[in-house]
Amino acid sequence: VLAFALALRHGPPTALMGLVGGFTAPWVAGLGPDNVPVLLLFLGVFLAGLFGLALWRRWLWLLLLASGGGALWTIGLVVTANDSLPLIGMFVMIAGGAAVLVGDRFAEDDPRLAAVARFAPMGIALLQLAMLLPRLEFSFIGWGFYAALSAAAIGLAWRDDRHLPNIFGALLLCLMPLATGWGSQAGHSMMTLASVGTGLLFGVPGHLRAASSAVSRSYWALLALLAQALPFFTAFSLAKPEFSDFAWGGVAALLIVPAGYIAWQWRSAESYIDRIVRIASAGLAALMGWIALTHWFSNDYLASATFVVTAALAAWAMRTQSKAMQELAVIPLAFGVLALATGSWRFFEALNNSLGGIKLMASTLPEIGEAARMTLLPALLVGLIAALPHFALGRWPRRLAWLAGGAGALGFLWLIAKQVAAIDSPSQFITLGLAERVVMTQLLFLAGWLALRRATDWSSLWAKAGMAATALALFRMFWFDLGVFNPLYVPQSLGPIPVANLGTIHLGLTAFWLWQMARSRVVASAHGQLPKLSEIASLVMMALTALVTVRQLAHGNLISGGGIETGENYLYSAALLILSIIWMTIGIRLGLAVLRLAGLALLTVVTLKVFLIDAAALEGVLRILSFMGLGIALIGIGWAYGKVMRAGSLAAE
Repeated sequence: VLAFALALRHGPPTALMGLVGGFTAPWVAGLGPDNVPVLLLFLGVFLAGLFGLALWRRWLWLLLLASGGGALWTIGLVVTANDSLPLIGMFVMIAGGAAVLVGDRFAEDDPRLAAVARFAPMGIALLQLAMLLPRLEFSFIGWGFYAALSAAAIGLAWRDDRHLPNIFGALLLCLMPLATGWGSQAGHSMMTLASVGTGLLFGVPGHLRAASSAVSRSYWALLALLAQALPFFTAFSLAKPEFSDFAWGGVAALLIVPAGYIAWQWRSAESYIDRIVRIASAGLAALMGWIALTHWFSNDYLASATFVVTAALAAWAMRTQSKAMQELAVIPLAFGVLALATGSWRFFEALNNSLGGIKLMASTLPEIGEAARMTLLPALLVGLIAALPHFALGRWPRRLAWLAGGAGALGFLWLIAKQVAAIDSPSQFITLGLAERVVMTQLLFLAGWLALRRATDWSSLWAKAGMAATALALFRMFWFDLGVFNPLYVPQSLGPIPVANLGTIHLGLTAFWLWQMARSRVVASAHGQLPKLSEIASLVMMALTALVTVRQLAHGNLISGGGIETGENYLYSAALLILSIIWMTIGIRLGLAVLRLAGLALLTVVTLKVFLIDAAALEGVLRILSFMGLGIALIGIGWAYGKVMRAGSLAAE
């Protein structure tokens, strides 16, 4: 008291000596954890004197030093005291609140020191109460002290926005006792009450202030969002097994409402902080919805639940015309596609085996019910998101959605188709393997042709779907039927009837579809070589049709194994010769240059084959005569072709 009285006359040095002496006096007197009431009484009187002197002389530095010295003593008591712990909590609460109130009177002084005076005492006091809660065994009185000091911080911030950081600090510091309490053996009833109380204590003022016209309403809205998210996720991460999935889902569903309300309020946000609130509120509402769905339904519906959330965000992006909301919707979209791919792992396994030449058996394929839940349902959902204009997605995310939805639906249709033949043994594969692939591939060709017929231009959905179906059918044809499962070396039944066998029908229909595709309105109007390439591919398939027809005629139902006899070799030449004449005739009559040139080229190849391969067994004069015949034949072909072309040109003139 004498030092403080002299400080009024002699200034800061005397006050500083009084401060040091006052804080060391209890230690000299031997006061400590065993004398908590007396020590706190002394510290209370002493701090009151320091606060009064600091306020009287406008010494902000003295207020800060007094708060720090008192905190050192109380922190020591929090750590070492074994009794009178509630008394320590009450002292910390009162001293911290008083320091903040006194510091608020220095608002016009040095702004940096004034900010420290507003935030440091409150932060230190809250930290001490958070440290004290475990020692009080997370009792009601301990939470009451923390709630009372937090309520004081909320009241100050309600009056003066400069105190807003204290509220955010109080909420963040509260996570420490919440996490410790849920992770310890503390009573779940008390911790549940503490988590709910924390959310209400900070959330209700946040929502009320956010609904006002205050300048700081966006910050209060962020406080409300944090107040519902932080306590929930703290408990969710540490005490999930203590409650049922249905209960967690119910709590998450309830928390959609406040976050969704803020998202609705901020749907027309313009400033930077307002856009943050809009995105944060919509994201939190979506996350709570996802947690609710994934806890109410089994893991088989994980991808579907994620796409439901994606649809909600994409619809909200369309409603608000927000580019940022579109980008936010991409996050669950990507996660949903990943979940869809993960849930469809058995399809990927079957695809990998099939591409590698392993015969798929029905018993190794996914079950229909499982595939419907984990593949078909999410594929349909993401397909709707991509197709409907009610959902706002960017260009590439929409393509990703189309790809995922189309692949999932196509995979499920393939699984259904595999159930028809139900091949489950090597003998069944020989009997039905080719027939199954022919039906699937030709249905794809048919679907592609129908889609291309409805298409008006390349940008239409029909054109893209038609080209995708045709490309997939061609891939199946070349990779499986002409590649790894080619009937020439993998035994498979073509059928015993000549011409009307699976090989002839399959290749002949493929040639037909390719020829029709080249003449569809979309493909015919395409720039580049696509129409011509389609025609050439069709002609190649026609030639293969002729060859497989001869092979089946010579070998019957199974064409694998066995060499090429002389008679079969001659039949190949005859079939190709007839085909070349047909091409040239039709090409000349209809003015189709591609058929005319292809017929001439094939006729030349057949002629070379006849004289160089078929007549290879000849010797002597016959061999010489065969080469002479080759020359004469080639000259004759050229002469006849030129004459026909000149006649056609004169007729056209």
